Parts: sequence; structure tokens; C-alpha cells
Amino acid sequence: MASLDHAFSESWRKTVRAFHEGGLGHLIARAFQKLSAPIVEFGSIVFFGRNLDQELPKSPSSDELTLRQASRADMNLLLQDDDRPHAAEKLRRRFDRGDFCFIALDAEGKLAHSRWATTGSAEIPELGMEIVLNREEAYFYDGYTRPDLRGRGIDGYIRLFIFNSTRALGARWIYSYVRGDNPVAFRAAQRWQQRLGRVWYMRVRGLKPIVIGYSRLDLNLRSRAATGEDEQEKSRRVQIWREWFESWLEKPMTQRSTGFYDMPEEYFVATAKYISETLQLNPLSDAVLDVGCDSAMISRLVAPRSRRFVGVDFIPGLLAQIPKNAIRGAAGRPASLVAADGRHLPFREGVFDKAYCSAVLQTLPSHEDGFKIIEALTRACRPGGKILVSSVPDTAKRLVGYLEMWRRGGMKDRLMLLGSLLTPRPLKDLLSRLLGLKPRYRLVCLEYDLKKIKSMLDARGFHCQILHFPEQYPSRDFRKTRSNLLIQKPMENKAGV
Repeated sequence: MASLDHAFSESWRKTVRAFHEGGLGHLIARAFQKLSAPIVEFGSIVFFGRNLDQELPKSPSSDELTLRQASRADMNLLLQDDDRPHAAEKLRRRFDRGDFCFIALDAEGKLAHSRWATTGSAEIPELGMEIVLNREEAYFYDGYTRPDLRGRGIDGYIRLFIFNSTRALGARWIYSYVRGDNPVAFRAAQRWQQRLGRVWYMRVRGLKPIVIGYSRLDLNLRSRAATGEDEQEKSRRVQIWREWFESWLEKPMTQRSTGFYDMPEEYFVATAKYISETLQLNPLSDAVLDVGCDSAMISRLVAPRSRRFVGVDFIPGLLAQIPKNAIRGAAGRPASLVAADGRHLPFREGVFDKAYCSAVLQTLPSHEDGFKIIEALTRACRPGGKILVSSVPDTAKRLVGYLEMWRRGGMKDRLMLLGSLLTPRPLKDLLSRLLGLKPRYRLVCLEYDLKKIKSMLDARGFHCQILHFPEQYPSRDFRKTRSNLLIQKPMENKAGV
């Protein structure tokens, strides 16, 4: 009987607290969410941001709190009030990937508050998505205040500490989000950050969430499934594409741009001409970088329009098969060939005048890897330099791509296309689970929202143009389904992707 009284008392206390926090509407919404939780989870989250270039309020001083950045040595301190399963493993993973933990300690040295931040990427679990940051952005998450200290203003202390700390690391914007059913956190965020927008979600148990409104935000939010963030999926994509490119070693040079069939010389000439004219290459002065050059079928035609040429590919065997001295600059200088990962280029910042990669981004493990290549290309170029990201599958041309598939396909192909388009993804997942079907791992090309990438880069000082292949370009598929992004780096070298 005593336990029932205690349970009722605890439930009543939570009900009263919910009413005081958000009123009757909030209380009803929480009750409805709790009742529906075993079947469907729904709600909203609101994103907030702050421009760290603007003047920050002076950090208040407190004799009761000590603010500092935590390290692995503080694991026991961070876990003192956390008895959730696998909590220690989760914290270790955060430290392993380079996330930062900021803490506030009380006068006795006990944990009063903790909050995490990252300058890379982070999961948004309610949406089944991730936020991907550029090198001048930060994001903080998972704030915890000890129950007996809530309502004492600690949130403001820690936010200002995080703002100043991440700004010192080079961040110019910092983001966070608050669940729609947390009015207290919502009011706290509004005091310190600008509201960016609300995103709604609904997830039927066991299925991926349906998300509404995220495309209106000027944030790089990506589906974890689409980005391949799941480590198993990323590993499979890496393996499949590496095997595919390594199979080119057994194929004639003329098949090395598709892997399927011979391409006429006209194609290589037209592609080199498009790259050279778009970048306005100057053979007297330009140092040019080609990332993803494979066996140089295009590079050999671009290099003569440069003063100095460097080609990079991650398959050493493809570079080894390039005939010696086949690639030369305008003055006859042999090109340099480097086996390297395009996401981590082994060059000093600003050593090239122009850079490009062609038909590369769609083969990467995730969209985040694509952004890393763009960042690496911009870093390698001098201020004012130009970068061409070419032959990118464009989400804006997806419908045209379907029409092209319909035009070229037979009856069976058309029926499969219709079935794929008309069956909702949650239903596909449910049927696969019920029928015990395992996904087929094929060569799947990633698509990119170039308009959104352009908007993000423009906001950071770059000048970007989305370009289309001319009508005389020999590949109809590329003309119809792919686009090109021309990026000019600002003269002041301080913007990032």
C-alpha cells in the first residue's frame, strides 16, 4: 500500500511540474505522447543558433561554481549520477571522436552541470538524422544539471563558457536544439540564441521517422541512412567502391571513366575542355590540382593548360599504370602524381591556384565525406582561387533522372521503377523485415543538394555558381542528371565549408 501511495505521489508531482512548466496544453500533449509511445513517437524539435562573431556578454563570476573542460580523467565524475547501461562506453566514444565536454563543479568539487560540444558531426536521434558542421561551426548537446541545482542559473554560465571556448577554437556559429516538449529548455535557449526553425517528426515503432520541415533550415541536416553514417553501411560502401575501382586495373584505359564500356576520345576531350574553360586555366601561371584523376584519361588533356599539374587518386595501381611522362604542363614540366585520400590532402594550405574533382563525390561512403573533399579542395587553393566540383548527381534533377530511366528501360525495368517510387520507405522496411529480406549491396551513387551546399558556402564568403553541361556535351546522362559547382574562394582566407 505504501508503494502505491509513493507511486501516486510521484506521478502527481510530475503532473504538477509539467503544468507549471508549460501550462495545460503542454500537460495534455505530454499525456498523449506517453499513451501513444508504445506504438508511435511524435513531436517537434526547435533549432537555435548564435553568431560568435558578435560581441558576447561578459561571463559572470561565481564563487560557487568552477567551469572547465573535462577530459577522460573525469570519467568517474561524469558518471556519478548516470546509472544508464553502457553510459561509460558512450562517453568514451565521444572522447574518441574528438567531442568536447564542458563541466561546472560546485564548491565541494561535485558535478553540477555537464554539456557536450562538437565541431564535426552529431546525431539528432529524434529525426534519425545528423548535423554535419563545417570547420567554422560548432554544436552543443546533451546538457545535464543536477536536480537540486536546477533553476539556479547554471545554464547561462555554461553556455557563455561554451561560446567563448568554441570561438577560441575558430568557430563562428554555434547551434543546438530543444525538444518541443521541454518548455524550460526552450525559454533558456531563447535567452542566448536565435531561433532558426522547428522540425516535426513521427516514428512508428521499428521504422524510420517521417520528418517535416528540415529542408527550410539553413543547416546541413542529413539522413543517417542516406549519408551511410551507420558504420556497417559505410564499410560496405567503402569495400564495394574500392573493389569496383580496383577492377579497372584489368580494363582498357578507355573504360576507366565508367568501368562499364569504352568511352570515345570525344568524351575525354569535351570533359577536359569544359573543366579548363570553366576554371579559366592560365597555362602561364596556374598550379592545378586534380583529385580523383584515376588513370589520367582527362588529366592528360587538362595538364597542358596549366603551369604545374598535380593529380591525386586513392588507388595507387591506377596511378602506376599511367605511362611515364604522359602528363605534362604547358612548359613540358612533368606532372606530379600522388596516392592520397582526397579528404585529407597532403599539401600546405593555399599552394594551388585552381582545383577540381570530376565524378568523385557520388562514390564516397557518406555525404560528410563529400563535404570533407570540398573543404580539402578549398583549403588547398589560395585566396581568390577557383574550385570546380564536377559531374555531381543533383537532387534537383532527380525527376529528370527517373524519366531517363523510364525512357531507356524495358517493361520489366519500368515496372520495377514504378514499384520503387510508389512504395513508401517505411512500408519497404516493414516488408523487408517481415519477409526476412536482406538488402542488396550494389554500386549506389550518392546525390547532393547543390542548392543547399551553394547557400551554405555563399553565407561563409565563397562565391558559388551551379552550372550545367552544355547541350553539345557528349554524355546525355550527365547533361540531364548531373550538375557542377564552381566555387571561388574569398580573398580573405577565413571561410570554411
